[in-house]
Amino acid sequence: MAFIIIVFFPLLCRAESIQIKGGPKVDLKILNKTDTYIEVDFEGVPLKYFLEDIESIDGAPVVVPKKNSATRSTAIRSCDIVPKVAKDYNTRGYSYGTKDGDFDRAIADFSKAIEMDGKYAVAYCNRGYAYLRKGDVDQAISDCSKAVSLAPGEAYTYDNRGLAYQLKGDHTSAIADFNKSIALDPKRAASYYNRGSVYDDKGELELAISDFNKAIELDPSYAAAYFNRGIVYGRKKEYAQAIIDFDKALEIDPSFAQAYAARGNAFFLLGNIDRAISDCAKAIELNPHNASSYYTLGIAYARKDDFDQSLANLTKAIELGPAHAEAYYNRAVDYFVKKDFTGAWQDVHKAESLGHAVNPEFLIRLKKASGRSR
Repeated sequence: MAFIIIVFFPLLCRAESIQIKGGPKVDLKILNKTDTYIEVDFEGVPLKYFLEDIESIDGAPVVVPKKNSATRSTAIRSCDIVPKVAKDYNTRGYSYGTKDGDFDRAIADFSKAIEMDGKYAVAYCNRGYAYLRKGDVDQAISDCSKAVSLAPGEAYTYDNRGLAYQLKGDHTSAIADFNKSIALDPKRAASYYNRGSVYDDKGELELAISDFNKAIELDPSYAAAYFNRGIVYGRKKEYAQAIIDFDKALEIDPSFAQAYAARGNAFFLLGNIDRAISDCAKAIELNPHNASSYYTLGIAYARKDDFDQSLANLTKAIELGPAHAEAYYNRAVDYFVKKDFTGAWQDVHKAESLGHAVNPEFLIRLKKASGRSR
């Protein structure tokens, strides 16, 4: 599965591209800018974002002057909107979702908007996304399909439903929806990006690269598009080209933990172990909950014969990803080197139970050293 950036909520005007910290990229018309916040137009309703919540605007990093970096007021977050009509509930639901990550409250507000206006396509689409974030893919498809029926000429309805189909594993329906979205709005970079992610899932790597190329052409600040194109180049074993794309993703977004992890893996596969260790350590600093970063760091330390560090990092990878068969196998090798044959056998058995084919030569050596047949 490729790294997915979901177009959070539909956009109805040509506007600035705003990257929310730890959240989505949204295109909204900026009505007013101050030293502490911007005011944007969301369906005719003014909505405020503190600058400290924003990574960049049109690719330009947002810097908050220290004297203005005050604690945000809850009144200017989700609760500055007192709902009176359906549009107000939709706007507040949007705020709960994008700013607070509170999808239960978002769903409640979108549902109220729909109750007040049963033909409110945007609210159906937004509620569908919120259900998607909660893992209820079927409900997401249902809501997005309703949005499609109410607004068949709007690209966003197909885009969001396509994402739900992708997560459901229905690649054919996902591609059909992204095709429709692109037909309705050929300059919608996210639609090409999302379709490229599906092609990547299907193993159609050249089509994936083509779509990521188009997304980057339309939006040169699209860090995730560079990242996923780098992932595809990695699948093609074009690791140097992958590193170039990861470099660009990190130039745009220096806090992109997955890009550091992926670049570290690419460096490892090229034999540059020190760079692999450096990048994986940075990835862990930014996101200490990604098993893959610890795994790559563990096998990189093993290459340097630092088996204590290798063992510690592989153990952390297993703690975060208990089904990580390769981590068990490589930890078995570490235990073997340290002459802990009981630990080695335990990890061999676990790796095999998870479907990993253990190297026959390693098994012969382990049997001989341990004096055991299994």
